[in-house]
Amino acid sequence: MIGITPLLSGLILLAGGLYVGRQGSARAARLWGIRWAGAALVFQVLSFLFLPNKIPLVLPGGIEFVLAMPRQIRSVLGVHGVLAMAIVALSPLRSHSVRSFSRMLYILAIGSAFLVTNDALVLAFLWALSALVMWRALSPLESSAHLFLIYQLPSICFFSAGAWLSLEGRHEWSVVCILCAVLLREAILPFHSWFLRLVEEAPLGLLCAFAAPQLGVYASLELIHGSQHGHLITLIGDMGAVSALIAALLALAQTSILRSTAYLLISQTSLISFGLANGTELGRGGAVLAWATLSLASSGFVLAIASVRARRGELYFSSSSAHPEQLPRLGTFLLLLGLTTVGLPLSAGFVAEDLLVQGSVNEHPYLGYILIAVTAINGLTVLRTYFALFAAGPRRPGEEDVHGMEALAYTVLLGALFLLGLLPGVVLG
Repeated sequence: MIGITPLLSGLILLAGGLYVGRQGSARAARLWGIRWAGAALVFQVLSFLFLPNKIPLVLPGGIEFVLAMPRQIRSVLGVHGVLAMAIVALSPLRSHSVRSFSRMLYILAIGSAFLVTNDALVLAFLWALSALVMWRALSPLESSAHLFLIYQLPSICFFSAGAWLSLEGRHEWSVVCILCAVLLREAILPFHSWFLRLVEEAPLGLLCAFAAPQLGVYASLELIHGSQHGHLITLIGDMGAVSALIAALLALAQTSILRSTAYLLISQTSLISFGLANGTELGRGGAVLAWATLSLASSGFVLAIASVRARRGELYFSSSSAHPEQLPRLGTFLLLLGLTTVGLPLSAGFVAEDLLVQGSVNEHPYLGYILIAVTAINGLTVLRTYFALFAAGPRRPGEEDVHGMEALAYTVLLGALFLLGLLPGVVLG
């Protein structure tokens, strides 16, 4: 079966990347990137409302196949559409070139196409393609590109091997290989050094385009979920819980705001791995909702930090604060998006965390308590970041608050997150 909606959405974003790459300035590239991403989002919304789940087709010669798109995946694709438009709109012009905006759309197009099918070989090809496009985009940063390749090349090999073993019927080894690929791609501790380097050195919009769609979550749902080898999946869930706690503590101990943010994202991603390994429907539902929440909220939070960085340079907890009246809108958006990432009440993050706790506390009581501790620690990290950037500092000349398209993009992100919090069934089905 082929998902027509993500296929056409991916083609729209691909065409957008080609067009954006021909622009003469980063400002024009961003403007056209927003328009192309908006076109993809409009198409996704219309397909969600009007297209049936299955469309049988018969080609000349009697070839039959089905265009299909389960409603739950179409809603996740809508989240991807909002994500694409927000990433392009919120990427600072000072740190992103025409090439960066073009590569963003390419990577987001591949992320959309990843939802086209559950065929293991096709997913392996797209898994490799997204990593290779990202590697090429990082080529000006030679050391970062090299470190990225050291981790992602084995991930590509593991995923490809897992896809081949699945076709051969060797399912236990297939699960092992795909889980290893996901651990490397999602930067679960201790496979995280490439992610730290990219957060510190790469254009953050480009990094969000690669990391935020969380392709490993979809791969796990399609290729591993329901596997008979539950002991392997449980092991990964345990690793995810421990990784989440360690990363949360490391985030709280950093002096660099960017490194702290990197560990915060690793911690929250690890919680999704834990939820996917959960044996209950509540836990897995929480993981799927956390997937959507983390994609939107963490991207907005990271790009708000990128916006501050574009104004002030390198950011440290000890020396980057400014007068609280200078950037009130940007500070409010950063705080709300950060708290939504870790479970702000009434938001989708709160519902996701609640489902994860309910789904795990009976089956894995000790790990359930770890989940609660991780949420509290990550909340402290978000508050520490906000106060370090927006409270009790001197006035900094020349800083302008967000307005226009940026303010609208932040508002749309927050609106989507609170709407998902009120109507989580849109994603959970």
